[in-house]
Amino acid sequence: MPEPDFVFPKNRERLSVRQREAGFYVRLDKYLKVSRLIKRRTVAKDVCDGEKIALNGRIAKPSAEVKPGDLITMEMRNRIFEARVLAAPNTVKASEAHTLYEVIRDERRAESER
Repeated sequence: MPEPDFVFPKNRERLSVRQREAGFYVRLDKYLKVSRLIKRRTVAKDVCDGEKIALNGRIAKPSAEVKPGDLITMEMRNRIFEARVLAAPNTVKASEAHTLYEVIRDERRAESER
């Protein structure tokens, strides 16, 4: 079995440019914008600051690192949206944005449940 081209380091701060470009991780606010889950990065940052987004079950800051396999949960008004990250590139065409995640749950809550 061939050795992998690169290994995910224990200290994520030391990722090379090549590893970042390969899609190892990206900031949460940028991922939400690139994947088109939220329209603008500044809005994504505000939503994260408002503690409406969880990454793997924990409230996440906008600078949290998103990598493939992570679970993103968004609670906005009367909607709960859960998705598993399939890829985390820095850029993607709008027509391919839906391929970056797999929808796990997308449900609307009744007004009285809020």
